[in-house]
Amino acid sequence: MEEEAKKAVADFDKYVEEAAAKIDVPDGAANIVSFNGPGDSNPIARAGSAQALLLTSLGFTIEDPNVEWHTQPQVREDFVWAAYENLTELTAETTFILSKDDDGAQAFATDPVLANVPSVKAGQVYGLGKNSFRVDKYSATEIVDAVVANFAK
Repeated sequence: MEEEAKKAVADFDKYVEEAAAKIDVPDGAANIVSFNGPGDSNPIARAGSAQALLLTSLGFTIEDPNVEWHTQPQVREDFVWAAYENLTELTAETTFILSKDDDGAQAFATDPVLANVPSVKAGQVYGLGKNSFRVDKYSATEIVDAVVANFAK
């Protein structure tokens, strides 16, 4: 089934390329946060994560979080588990919230501690999709479609 797999990958790559042509990517960088609020770790996607690579293919530049924020014993290539307080040090003008739709992303956007985060100040906080914690063909397509809906030309 190697040929079918190659075709499936090529079809998805074409889908992403066509989607990228339909959007206006905002200026500046973007970050991806799994927002859990105070008292919990808040994973932030690294530039090499599957979610970040997908957004990069759509034209976004991903802010890579400071690895010194990592609260877990093992360093990972895909996410930095950060303390809530470290979220105030994010610098990207756009934030995508992992595992949330746009309504769910408002918990981050309206958190008073995060009021001075550039993406919050700019009003550019978006849900990456309820299934965005994993990136398979289904959820990746949902992510692409949500980005097109939010950033269509």
